Amino acid sequence: MIESETVVHESNLVIATCGSIVACAVDGLTLVPQMDTMAKALKAAARANPDGVAFVFVVRQSSSLPTPDVRARFAATLAALQGEVRMLAAIIEGTGFGASAKRSVFTMVISHIIGKITLKVFADPPGAAAWIAAEATRRQLKVPTESVISRFVATLPATIA
Repeated sequence: MIESETVVHESNLVIATCGSIVACAVDGLTLVPQMDTMAKALKAAARANPDGVAFVFVVRQSSSLPTPDVRARFAATLAALQGEVRMLAAIIEGTGFGASAKRSVFTMVISHIIGKITLKVFADPPGAAAWIAAEATRRQLKVPTESVISRFVATLPATIA
């Protein structure tokens, strides 16, 4: 079984790895330095996994909309890691119209920025885990089993202090 490792644990940011998967969970107001921390973790994972990494980005329901600077840094990070980040599963928590609108806007904005990185947006971890496992197989990217991914992704948001 592949173990997960917490790389960063701050008051509203957790970054962890599980094999070739890097997951970042944010809660509250995200700042540019946190995006820089995320970029460093993605670059380190890419160096450790030459075939590429899958990136899971979890936005807690209580998160604020990111500032233009944070959005720009997020976009720049993904643009710079085009060959290394092979897929992005975004989990934007919440139910109802507001959460659905957030997911739609995120998809529209990010899909124009990330180029060849495959993107799919979810409301909850189980769908994201199933997609990562299936898409990784299709893209010949080695990742843990779906059950391992599911446990890893499901527990990550709960670790935010």
